[in-house]
Amino acid sequence: MGTIEIIDLNGNGPYIYKVNHLHMHGPSEHRLDGKQEDLEIHIVHELVGGPDDWREYREKLAVIGVLFRVAEKSHPFIDRLQP
Repeated sequence: MGTIEIIDLNGNGPYIYKVNHLHMHGPSEHRLDGKQEDLEIHIVHELVGGPDDWREYREKLAVIGVLFRVAEKSHPFIDRLQP
């Protein structure tokens, strides 16, 4: 999988995180504007590098959540993936 680089809210970094695993929640664990969606995928990243003191950085994980809604019609991009 891949990596992401993050600068924290204090301007420290960039810290480098590598994908460790992903998992799904159905329905979604979080809500957007109060609405719960059909599915949520969490891409969990683990801290693997950064500035000289990165091993002491307390934020060992970074999680990206993606929300999905079941639609009546497939998105054209998905249609192109199917043979």
